[in-house]
Amino acid sequence: MERFLHFVSNPLQPYSALTHEEDGDDILGEEAEKLPPTARRGALVRNALWSLLPSFVSRPIRRHTDPNYREEEDDGAIPDPNSTSYLNGLRGIASLIVACQHNTNQYFPANHRGWGDPPGHYHITQLPFVRTLLAGSFSVTVFFVVSGFALSYGPLKKMHQGRADDAIGNIPSSLFRRPLRLFLPVVPVLVFTNFVLIHWFNAFYAMNSENLLPPQTTLWDELCQTWRDFVAVLIGAFPPAAMPQVWTLGAEYQGSLVIFLCCLAFSRVSPAARMAFVTAVFCWQWHVGYWQTGLFLAGMVLADLRLLRPGLPSLRRGTKMALAAANWFVLFMALWLGGWPIYGEGGSTLGFTYFDWIPTGNVPQNRFWHGVSAIALVSSLENMAGGRLQSWLNAGWVLYLGEISYGLYLVHWMMAMNSLIKGTVLRLRLGPGWSDLTAWMVGFAVSMPLCIWAADLHWRLVDKRSVKLARRLSDFFGI
Repeated sequence: MERFLHFVSNPLQPYSALTHEEDGDDILGEEAEKLPPTARRGALVRNALWSLLPSFVSRPIRRHTDPNYREEEDDGAIPDPNSTSYLNGLRGIASLIVACQHNTNQYFPANHRGWGDPPGHYHITQLPFVRTLLAGSFSVTVFFVVSGFALSYGPLKKMHQGRADDAIGNIPSSLFRRPLRLFLPVVPVLVFTNFVLIHWFNAFYAMNSENLLPPQTTLWDELCQTWRDFVAVLIGAFPPAAMPQVWTLGAEYQGSLVIFLCCLAFSRVSPAARMAFVTAVFCWQWHVGYWQTGLFLAGMVLADLRLLRPGLPSLRRGTKMALAAANWFVLFMALWLGGWPIYGEGGSTLGFTYFDWIPTGNVPQNRFWHGVSAIALVSSLENMAGGRLQSWLNAGWVLYLGEISYGLYLVHWMMAMNSLIKGTVLRLRLGPGWSDLTAWMVGFAVSMPLCIWAADLHWRLVDKRSVKLARRLSDFFGI
């Protein structure tokens, strides 16, 4: 029991015994180790209870009330902003949009369609720009571009510094750690959903349905089903019914492998040649319909451009003003076309008819415009270095969303589809005096805070620990 409390109260501690360099990481400190067993157990309980609170609640309280609190050891601390941290903030906003969409679209399917589609449906959420606020599909394409940028930025930076050998030497470790980083955090969410919500409580709804997912007959059958679900997550083609949103993880892993391969293959060529080669691979992937991989490659090109930009000659004032105006136009178009309807005749609805004639090749029309808009969005933000938009994305609460973004992406379906949330909404809709909107508002008001809380716990107790474990295993095996 004491070991469990120590794990909960200090989630960043490694599995193995502390080494000499890590002695200072124990949140209880050396003085706590000298306490009697009862007092030490009480300290562990207190820290465990603090850890169960959202970090943005516990940190300010502990800072003023707990004499043993140390800021540098707080597992919920947000890193200071830097030149690329705004992308983490962007990822946090995108993850929040996905969570909001999945808490909304099952009750209001018209949100997926454009203005007047189907005929007679005219809702404010179907308008251009407004649709972007609920465009989870667009947010997923932003994930892919940002991931391509983030994964390639470190190796590319070494290449620009003339340290290609160092960049190549780090790729095996990145290859080893990437699947652990992506798939380990899925396990506790999938296990909790299958065993607790589905098997024990029979309290989990199927996607776009008012029917509960049936549990397996025995615990062994549920365990086998959970394993099959996890394999489906790894493959990415057929996501499990308990976590349909994780279809993106297979694409994330495949895109990561392509990024590492391109970093390895083009590490010794000039930046201009490398961008030309990567752009060629992007065009091929886009042509054959692999838009997910193409977005990763686009992110890599943008990262290379960022590192190349300081060495370019300065521009004249008039040219700078023209480029700034063009950049704002690109941002405007990205937010406009990022709301392209997912279903129906999107190209024939208000605001999108002007672009319906443009061929999209082997990429579905909605994925084409979401992908193009994601590239345009990240590109325009990159060209606003130090600007107001980047500063907004570096705000503390936005960076917090960035830190919990992966946890929020994984847990929001579990939190929104159980009987407490969706079941309540469905029952209220059938009750006298309740409209669909007011019933949804009650469910949304309960669901989203729970999503943030669960994502915060997942970030500190699972996500960070998975990253640390992957690093330790890589170091242990000498990769």
